[in-house]
Amino acid sequence: MAGDFSLLQERTHGNDIKFISWCPAMDLLAIVSVENNITIFRFLSWQRLLSMTPAFTIENDQKDQGGSNNSDNMDDRSVLSLTWRSDGKQFVVGMGGGIIIYNVENGDLVNQHFTNHSATTYSWISLAHQINSSFITATSQFERTQRSLLAIQCSPNTSSSTSSQSSQTSQTNSPLDILTKAKELSPLSILLTHENDCTVVFRAFGVLPIAKLALNDTFTGVTSAQLSTDMRICTIVDSKGQAGTFQTNILATHSPDIALLSLYASTVSDTLALLQSDIRTLARDWKNECTSFIESKLDTLSSMLRDQAVESTPSQEFLILFSTGLCSPPLQQFLLNTFPEQMLRKAAKGIDQACQ
Repeated sequence: MAGDFSLLQERTHGNDIKFISWCPAMDLLAIVSVENNITIFRFLSWQRLLSMTPAFTIENDQKDQGGSNNSDNMDDRSVLSLTWRSDGKQFVVGMGGGIIIYNVENGDLVNQHFTNHSATTYSWISLAHQINSSFITATSQFERTQRSLLAIQCSPNTSSSTSSQSSQTSQTNSPLDILTKAKELSPLSILLTHENDCTVVFRAFGVLPIAKLALNDTFTGVTSAQLSTDMRICTIVDSKGQAGTFQTNILATHSPDIALLSLYASTVSDTLALLQSDIRTLARDWKNECTSFIESKLDTLSSMLRDQAVESTPSQEFLILFSTGLCSPPLQQFLLNTFPEQMLRKAAKGIDQACQ
């Protein structure tokens, strides 16, 4: 029996290895080191295709939204698992703060999801469903939804490019183009993640949570969760060696609906994220403009106080005005120059109308 096995290759990695993960579709091997670095090799030639350290990308003003991500927490940077999509084009990394999906070709971050606990990824199965007339109709509706959201998703600086892009999009409405798009969208992929002791989450396309399997008290510490290739059976094994099989026929039966709904949800989510980013940018710009305007006016008042040999500061002048009703000559002159009578009457009228 021992003679039936022979050593093909022996390579040195150079770092202590935490675990490895084979690509199910290509001759790719992902090696995760104890330093949480990921290196992807072609097994036959040992060509290094990708070397990276996974990390969440998030703006400072978003860190406390949608999860408890903390970039300073070393547990969030620990790589717990690496799972390939069944076609080998993407892989997902389970970390202490959530999951991150990467593109194999260029290492670009595709998506990320934050959790309040460690996330372990298991199987990532794709299922090509049958393309029928109703699916093509739904796909064309999805295309129209994307075009309607195109105007929202473009910034003012890219209006010209957007108009050309929208004109190109409007030309791709033939049944052949819709069928081609439907074929591109047809494979539904489901990623299984374990995000706490008693819950396994099913994520469409590795991102959108569409179902949760809450286990009873007999299962503790899930160590494996596998979905069959036809998405009809899910098998779960816990740390005690207990195994449970669950029927998941709904995933296979309604795979076209799940795929389209997931794409709709992804489009809406991206649009909302863009709107939130634009609102934050506008609020920041307004704050900066208002701050600059107030500072320039206060500088004018400071100059007037110095010219008339008044030792108080602008803040002290306004404090005296609000507390006693007394107004110094420099402040009175400043208010008359800054707030003319017509402006004050307009403001008073607005206040009266608001109070009625």
